[in-house]
Amino acid sequence: MMKAVQIKHYSKKLEAHINDVPIPRINKHQVLIKTNVAGVDPHLILAITGKVRIFDHYDFPLTLGNELSGVIE
Repeated sequence: MMKAVQIKHYSKKLEAHINDVPIPRINKHQVLIKTNVAGVDPHLILAITGKVRIFDHYDFPLTLGNELSGVIE
């Protein structure tokens, strides 16, 4: 298991939760990164509140974050 910051639905309250999720299976064209530090992109605020849902369709729960620093496992 690993930890992931996720939202369950769009919310103006900016609610996000740290959940235990299974370690994803990767294929030969992907890498698994053990994250040391993660950043918060302003786009995440728009995603959490649903202001970009016209452009970006998300399945819930949505795991947030794509700006990070870490080590390839």
